[in-house]
Amino acid sequence: MRKLGTFDKPSKVGKHSIKKNNSQQSQNKLKNLISKVPFIKRAQQEKVELSKSNQLSKTVLKEIVPGIGYVFHSDYFEIGNEVGQILSIIPEKNADRSLPLFWTYRLLPKNLGNDVKTHFIQQISTKEKKWIDDNLVATSKAINQSIAETKNTSLDKQNVSDQVKDLFQIQEDVKGGKYHGSEFKVLLKAPNIDALDRAREKYKLDLAHDFEGVTTDVFEGQQLDDFKNIFYSPDNQLGREKKMYSSYELAGGYYLLSKGIEDMTGEYVGIGTGDYNNSATIFDVDNWDDHIIVASDFAARTLSHSKNDYGTHLRMGSLWGMKIAQAALIEDHRVVHLVLNNTSLHDIHDRKLGIDIRPFTVDIMMGKGAINPFEAFGNEGEEGTAYAVLAKKLRLMMAQLSPDLTSIDLNKYFTEIFEAFMIDSGFWKTNAKENLDTISLLGLPHKEYKVLHDFYMYLDTYLEIYKKQNNSQGRESVERLQGAFKRMKDENGDLFDLKTNESVDETQTAPQVIYDFADILDRGKEIAMAQLINSLGYATQNLKRGDVVIIHGTEYISNEVKEFVEDTLDRLHKRDVRVAFIYDNLKKAIKDREFNQINSANYTIFGSMTNDVLEDYIQTVGATMPVALKDAIQSRDDRLIYLSRGKEKALFELDLIL
Repeated sequence: MRKLGTFDKPSKVGKHSIKKNNSQQSQNKLKNLISKVPFIKRAQQEKVELSKSNQLSKTVLKEIVPGIGYVFHSDYFEIGNEVGQILSIIPEKNADRSLPLFWTYRLLPKNLGNDVKTHFIQQISTKEKKWIDDNLVATSKAINQSIAETKNTSLDKQNVSDQVKDLFQIQEDVKGGKYHGSEFKVLLKAPNIDALDRAREKYKLDLAHDFEGVTTDVFEGQQLDDFKNIFYSPDNQLGREKKMYSSYELAGGYYLLSKGIEDMTGEYVGIGTGDYNNSATIFDVDNWDDHIIVASDFAARTLSHSKNDYGTHLRMGSLWGMKIAQAALIEDHRVVHLVLNNTSLHDIHDRKLGIDIRPFTVDIMMGKGAINPFEAFGNEGEEGTAYAVLAKKLRLMMAQLSPDLTSIDLNKYFTEIFEAFMIDSGFWKTNAKENLDTISLLGLPHKEYKVLHDFYMYLDTYLEIYKKQNNSQGRESVERLQGAFKRMKDENGDLFDLKTNESVDETQTAPQVIYDFADILDRGKEIAMAQLINSLGYATQNLKRGDVVIIHGTEYISNEVKEFVEDTLDRLHKRDVRVAFIYDNLKKAIKDREFNQINSANYTIFGSMTNDVLEDYIQTVGATMPVALKDAIQSRDDRLIYLSRGKEKALFELDLIL
């Protein structure tokens, strides 16, 4: 490590302070520190006071913020029932003249104890050309002075010779390249003081063995400041620059696969894998503006919790869905979940693994009906669009429930009869386009809308008309329609032959709504699809910019229904509403590229893949992967996550905190 500048050596490690500093100054520092914790930082930026309309953030943050913060002592800190310490790696004069490939691997703490956790943190700052030139001149003068003052001992001569070689090598390295300041920190955490001391001394011995003239030490009395600055540039860290590298030197100790993702506004989601230095993945889950895709073949499992902890009713994809929702809620956006995969979003809290979402969530069990298929939804001034969507919705619902209906039945006769029905009921007009401002279709009390039974009875009118006209095609078509609507009424009247329940009105303003289709799936997929078609417009009509729709079990959406869903999502995108597609089958997610638009997703989160699925993925997205990354992804590790966001990639072991 060739040094162009000087550094401040820390004080020797003193005895552990046992007295907590409860002064106002320390408390203020502690508050400032807590405000920098990644997963609550965004909600506290600029110290904006939450208004009454922002009760959601208060509720969510109250559940997330740790009950007990950090307690700092002279050379260590307490966190919960454990203790921690921040160590700085200190090079002595003329240390580390040889840097082999992947030399930073030797700096990593290893085998410090089963109960000891470590994080190796490196920050880098690139120097301006003027800084390099000025320090080269200053260093050259210092070496010339050293030569003049050199004694005739072989050791002194060797030291000066090394410095001269360093200067010439630095001059060569920086030609066409850059020079960088770097700072290495190690965050130790142990169950008690004795284990912490043993781990630090073991690490110090390891450094002495692997690097001549390198040690580790603690800035006594400054653990709080060191902690606050740990992710800052080396220029702003305690001790200033202690290690300097050319680009060539720095590259020799860098990662094998990828840098990973370390968002400034992110939160901890897991530990990198596949590299020597497996750093934490710090990811801003809510940093997206259009659509994202999450897909995994596995049940929920993380580094902190096993499958048994999560139970059998939560898949990996939906675990991410909950984190996506939580991140959006903290930013004051509304969230709508459409649950098609029989997952239980409340099970997390029931198992004491996450916050209780019930205080700010409305649950709608779609197996109990709740929404009248004949009620139109939309905003004032959208009557024309609302009527067209209503007619299309009913045609598609009938196609799902009665596949024997022909296109003539639905597109010709149903459309004609439905329009007459709406006109006679007072919801529509013959010359509607010229009189949209006089049409009463939207925003009426739920009880004023007609229901399935009314339309079924109305079909008799047209059956008699076609009989009198000797219109055999019309008569036969109406008879098929009557049979289909009768089956719908008799077999599924509890779902479709009812007025919209006024209790669901609170879903239009609730921070989070869960539409659960699990009960309907047991009746049959076609019935679930009919109910999805029926409820989609109502569920999303009041969403605005930044709000989120999360579809759990997207692969369960029938191909015949996708066009209708796409049309709805297109209207949402025009309002800047975001959509998250969650899949429980990775291969189906990749093959569903036309629907989920995988190539334009803001980011994708995929679990580990088999060889054939990985090849499908590479071909679909046009990806290029190094062999090492391909080998790492092809695993049956159910905690492995491959995150792709534009040109940024990260491979890590999942450790979500809810």
